[in-house]
Amino acid sequence: MDDLDQMLDQLVHAGSNSFWSILLAVFIVIASVFAARYARRVIRRKFRAYEGIDEYAGGLIGRVTGWVVVLLGVVLALVVLGVDMVPVVLVLLLVFAFLALSGRSLVENWAAGLLLQARAPYYPGDRIQTGDFVGDVELTSVRSVVLRQGDGQVVHIPNIEVLQNPLVNQTGDEAGRRSSLKFGVAYDAAIDEAERILTEAAASVAGVREHPAPSAWIASLGDSAIDLELRFWTNYSSRHTVPSAVAVEALKRLDAADVTMPLPTQQVVITGEKDE
Repeated sequence: MDDLDQMLDQLVHAGSNSFWSILLAVFIVIASVFAARYARRVIRRKFRAYEGIDEYAGGLIGRVTGWVVVLLGVVLALVVLGVDMVPVVLVLLLVFAFLALSGRSLVENWAAGLLLQARAPYYPGDRIQTGDFVGDVELTSVRSVVLRQGDGQVVHIPNIEVLQNPLVNQTGDEAGRRSSLKFGVAYDAAIDEAERILTEAAASVAGVREHPAPSAWIASLGDSAIDLELRFWTNYSSRHTVPSAVAVEALKRLDAADVTMPLPTQQVVITGEKDE
């Protein structure tokens, strides 16, 4: 009991080395906390200066930098206190190894998120297609890319899947969405006339782009009809309604010009003796 009292007295005595070591170690830890906060603010401010990079990248890198600064401060404080750092380093390595193995998917998605931010294949608000999903990018979090689809549903796609799979950025010229329709006409039809009717029908529909102009040509030769393909360009927002209107107008004009659109036919031949 006397030994314990003597040790505590030496520890808190203002003239002892232990007291000043503890005081310096506490000061180092507190200073590292303030330094980490300052580093986070500086990094976030620097990233805001770059147009096109959202706040996620700066915030994430700032937090990681802050953790590293605090960790270095704690290690330095332990050194000041005279703690043997070999066991401490071994414990830290074991902890990091455990986190890396148990949270492999989290680490992969975190690293993939940083790479996506660095490469910048899209920006918040862009419409992208990755895998089977198409939607507007809302944000890139630590774990996933958040997309809002056309039907309003929100999809969270893991960052690593977005990085590994093909990605199509559909943002750009919103009038540049191509549509195609196929029409089958009889072999005895006037092909040049049918192509003219199709292109004029497409050009007459509101929402069809003038440049490039609608075009039509022979796409294939079927068993009972010649397949003509009609191509035209529309706005992205009307990519469904305008092709429907073009199809209705084209069918109406082909019918008015008496252009035959034959249905597939099949001839069945029965051979053998007739049963009386």
